Amino acid sequence: MLERGIFSSGCLPWGKDAQTGYAGVYVGFERRRFEMPARYFNLPVIAGLLEKAEEDFGGQQPAGGLLLPCEPVFFQWILDRLAGDDRRFFRLGLPAFRKLFADLGEDVDSI
Repeated sequence: MLERGIFSSGCLPWGKDAQTGYAGVYVGFERRRFEMPARYFNLPVIAGLLEKAEEDFGGQQPAGGLLLPCEPVFFQWILDRLAGDDRRFFRLGLPAFRKLFADLGEDVDSI
């Protein structure tokens, strides 16, 4: 599993507060907790995941925090791309990230 980039361990334990300027989100069926820069909420790929969450949950988020409906390995991969120096990733939406991930031979059916 990809566990590098801006995260010390890729995810945070339940109940730990996010550091200033970051937001905690839960990802996938197992609700793995990640911390990401809050400014990422303005990016097309995160907006796409939020739209997917709205579709999947009918506008209602499960209790306990913001849940994003994708696989944790895919979400970590997105965060690793966004944490890099290549600004082109900041303009890409969810479909483009799915295609890039699929081009690596990864399964995107659950994303």
